Order: sequence, then C-alpha cells, then structure tokens
Amino acid sequence: MTRGQIVLITNDAAYTAGEFNGDMYYDYYGKQVIEKLENVKSYEDYYKFVDKFNAENFEYPEQIIFEIGKLETEEDVEKINKMFDMSKDYFRNWFSDYLYIKNISDNNWEFILDDDDWVITLKPGEICSLCFGDIAEDYDGNKSIQKRLKENIVEAIESLGWSVEEDDDYIEIEQWSPAGEDVCETFDYSKPFVEQAKDLYDYFNPDEHAAMWFGQGRGEPGGLQELLDDAREIKLMYQDLWVKLIDLKR
Repeated sequence: MTRGQIVLITNDAAYTAGEFNGDMYYDYYGKQVIEKLENVKSYEDYYKFVDKFNAENFEYPEQIIFEIGKLETEEDVEKINKMFDMSKDYFRNWFSDYLYIKNISDNNWEFILDDDDWVITLKPGEICSLCFGDIAEDYDGNKSIQKRLKENIVEAIESLGWSVEEDDDYIEIEQWSPAGEDVCETFDYSKPFVEQAKDLYDYFNPDEHAAMWFGQGRGEPGGLQELLDDAREIKLMYQDLWVKLIDLKR
C-alpha cells in the first residue's frame, strides 16, 4: 500500500494531513492532490480540500489534520527544520512513501534530502513532492524547485584545495598537482558524490598515468620518476577527497 501525507506550511504553523494509506503515488491520487493544492491559498482552503479528499476516497472517521508545530519562536522554527531534514529519522518523523508539500508562508523553507548530498528550497507558493525523503521523479513540477549541494559538501571539497564550479547538472572540481598538472574532474548530480570519489581513487593508476605523459614527451627535467611521483600524489588527492566525503556522512 502506497502511503502519503499532504503537508501545508503557513506563517503560523505547519500541518500534515496524514496518513492516507493506499495508492498515494503521483499517477493515482497524487495528481489529484497536486491539482487541488494549486488552489490552496489558506488553511481554510486546505482544511476543506483534505476533508473532501478523505470523504471521497478514504472515509477515515478519525481526525485527519494534525499540527506538526507552531512557528511563533526560533525554537519552533528549529523544531520544524529538524522535521524537514529528511536524512535523519525519516521513518520516525514521516513514515509515508510520498509527501505532497505546499508552502503558503511568506518565507523560503529548506528540505534536506535523504540522499545526503542535496538541499531544496521551497519558495512561497511552491509545491513539491517527495518520495521517501528524496525528490519524486514522477512529478514534473519538481523540476522547477531549486536544488543545490549542501554547503558543507562544497566547503569540504574546497578545504582540500580544490576549486568548485557548479552547473545545472554537474560540478567541476580543479586543483594543481605538486608538479603542476591541472587535475580537473566532473561530478554528475545523478550519482552520490562518495561513489564518484571512490571511482576516481579506484581507477586511477599512477604507473599508467606517468607512462602516458612520458610517452607524450613530458617529464623534463625530472624524467619518468618525477611523473611517477606526481601521479602518486594525484592518487593521494583522490583518496583524501573520498575520505573527506565519507566523513561527512558519519
């Protein structure tokens, strides 16, 4: 049974209509939920929609809407921010397969996704769909949601001497080796960064790398040995990067 919750963020509080148990994936009830959320401008709209949605599809007799928390103090906001960190205690906080979320507050709200690399920003008036704490790929509306790397990932990479350039689908990192080689690598957003860093380390062969440059006439004045020593340093650069990213997940 595919479970789902319908979440609303207002200026005063955050609410969830949960949990609806059955067919709450996007291609079934999810489409209806998204369409109705488009017209939700107030808590009263939300209440009427949820009440009608329940009556027409589930007929639960118990209370449907619950207040997650008020937003009156900094402590209240911090509590909600912890709920919106999908990388921690997801099943204790939410449990549902799908979350359909609308922000009708005047503020941006950030959600840390469960894959640990990403943060999304939900602006006033925006709707998003999450599946087990990650962006739900079956809802096209998520493509307009701003998605970025966690700041601590960028900071961790830069702390090792790499420069970082972000694009829509990838980041490019660059650093000079001790002997002056321009080491440049691309990380694709579609795959966890730890895995990509591990691949760089695993598949980099210092002997082959040095031999390649030597065959192209590089290596003067230090010759092949200098190229080999530098390639081993590059291998260590990849290792340090991999370990650094692993440490962020601990």
